[in-house]
Amino acid sequence: INYYFSGLTPFAYKLTNLAIHLINGFLVFSFCYLLMNAYAQRFLLQININTAGITASLVAVIWLLQPVNLSSVLYVVQRMASLASLFTLCALIAYIYGRVQLNNNRPGGWTILLSTLVFMPAAALCKEIGLLIPLYLLIIEATVFRFQAPKASSRHAIRGFFLVFAILPACALLAYIAANPGFIANSYNWREFTLAERLLTEPRVIWSYIQWILIPTNESLSLFHDDIVVSKSFINPITTSLAVLGIAALLIAAWRLHEPAPLASFGILFFLGGHSMESSFLGLELVHEHRNYLPQLGILLPLIYYLVKMSDS
Repeated sequence: INYYFSGLTPFAYKLTNLAIHLINGFLVFSFCYLLMNAYAQRFLLQININTAGITASLVAVIWLLQPVNLSSVLYVVQRMASLASLFTLCALIAYIYGRVQLNNNRPGGWTILLSTLVFMPAAALCKEIGLLIPLYLLIIEATVFRFQAPKASSRHAIRGFFLVFAILPACALLAYIAANPGFIANSYNWREFTLAERLLTEPRVIWSYIQWILIPTNESLSLFHDDIVVSKSFINPITTSLAVLGIAALLIAAWRLHEPAPLASFGILFFLGGHSMESSFLGLELVHEHRNYLPQLGILLPLIYYLVKMSDS
């Protein structure tokens, strides 16, 4: 459509990307607002409308202005990331709305199915990260809704939903990889690093992402990060082992915070889950800022919520 109306004029493509980013900002607000209210309802917390609205608004504004999102908006080809995130956010919103409806003994199954039958294919056709939607939904369910609903039939339906859309596809993928080991190995044919080196390097990259999200600087942000040193072993460089231990600590924290601070547990798992495809075993480039476009919500939402909560107390 861009090409039909404006040919190869860069401005039109960047303007369209900016429009998508602004729409995503509204969807980020809607997602955070709905999740805040669902969280309060599930755990019987006294979160008033103002607190939920302020938290969601601050997250949306900060997310819209995040320097780490610059390449997702102005690097035209990364429309694939922003557009996939648009449909992913629609899926998350539809799921939360449907689950709240079920918890209120109202029909909500159709919106839950909408999240995977309509929005997931749309997101995946933009970029493969759209296939992470079932994982995002599972994280939301496990940390916020806890597979609970007033009716037994609804609880069985929820478990069946994740069996069909999350567990069985994951098992099928593992079986395919086991039967076709070249699926992973071939993706490294033109890379200057091995699978083992990538797996060792990515924990360091994840901690760099966290730093760029929380403390962005002109010196650290760039379209390309070819200066990242590849980890050759757990002690070469030594920060590799520290980064791996740090990721393990985050996962343990997510488990330990599951009861006392569910939103913190959600944030950790959402952020790490969002990187489970592009920052794991696939032979992709080591670092790209646009991989944080959606996963960074796992950092921003809990952080802003607890800061707002502290200011109210």
